[in-house]
Amino acid sequence: MMSFVVFSGGASTYLPRWRKVEWLFGLAAIAMTWLAFVFPSIMLASHVVLLSFFVLTAAILIKQFIIQPRVDSVMLISTIDAYLLIGFAGSLLSLIVYELVPGSFNLPAHFGNPQFEDFVYFSFVTLATLGYGDITPIHPFAQTLAVLLTIIGQIYFAMVVALAISKYVGGQAKSND
Repeated sequence: MMSFVVFSGGASTYLPRWRKVEWLFGLAAIAMTWLAFVFPSIMLASHVVLLSFFVLTAAILIKQFIIQPRVDSVMLISTIDAYLLIGFAGSLLSLIVYELVPGSFNLPAHFGNPQFEDFVYFSFVTLATLGYGDITPIHPFAQTLAVLLTIIGQIYFAMVVALAISKYVGGQAKSND
């Protein structure tokens, strides 16, 4: 699944200056992820490389969105991709915090040993400010991460809606002239 996310993230950027860097970073992230299955000792390094790729790709997609002059399908897909990558980055950050500080999250008993998928759920629930409360951050690092994810989620939605509306209205005004 992560290989697909990395490939689709790399394919959705069209800023030529960043494309090679992103593809190299993406290939390194995929290689590290697959190697971590063979050599579990490099799992944390694999998470850090993948996290870096997600953050870089999301930043590039957001920049594309900002500089795009009008609302079109590429812009909409870029905003969706960026949001998903932010969610996956939050998942990896949560997993890294959990691995470095065991017991940093209060988890339901049925989770057993939490996996990446559990933190994907936590990240997107936090980004959307749903806050079901089944996974709760109890360590200051985890609590800070949850606050940051909440703020990022709200700012992202506000930014996307405001920019999309202003570009749509601006595009409509130009077409009426």
